[in-house]
Amino acid sequence: MVGSDHPAAVALRAVLDTEKKLVDTAPTTQAGLGALEAHLREDRHSQARGYIPQPLGRGIRHNDSLEGVDWLIAKRRAEIDSAS
Repeated sequence: MVGSDHPAAVALRAVLDTEKKLVDTAPTTQAGLGALEAHLREDRHSQARGYIPQPLGRGIRHNDSLEGVDWLIAKRRAEIDSAS
């Protein structure tokens, strides 16, 4: 078992923290939104999908699926559109 101060554990925590920050940061341009969507749709970044917030009042959990990506991208697109 790897201890919490082991370099691999430290690196993994850094990756997961960065994935969370990426999901929590709203893009301000369509290009940034496209990059976020491409990143979240890649299988190798599937752990990032776990940080997509669950929509309030939806009653379903889809935040770790591609449906969650669709929801987040639509939400972020609306935010960009309303800001312009």
